Amino acid sequence: MANSLAGNPIYIDAAANSAFTGPKRVQLIQWVDDAADIADGDDLVFVLNGKTITIKQQIGSDVGFIGCIFYQAYFPLGLMVHSFSVTTIDHGALHIWTV
Repeated sequence: MANSLAGNPIYIDAAANSAFTGPKRVQLIQWVDDAADIADGDDLVFVLNGKTITIKQQIGSDVGFIGCIFYQAYFPLGLMVHSFSVTTIDHGALHIWTV
């Protein structure tokens, strides 16, 4: 599946220089192993409102992780996002839920 930047959730499975510009109120960000392909050492790097967030996955065993969420950030009241881009996503998909 290709990036889908217009829906809810926003779906990103490949680097996107500008996934979206805001303002958008983001309630949940999830890095999901939707194709059972996230492996030890995989990276997710995104830029949120000008700040770079880097996540490196460390898996002790790949047994039983199909469909797992490997990273999640929850903002109960919604985080105001003015710019969001993904510079690296080795595997899996990023789901961004907006309010």
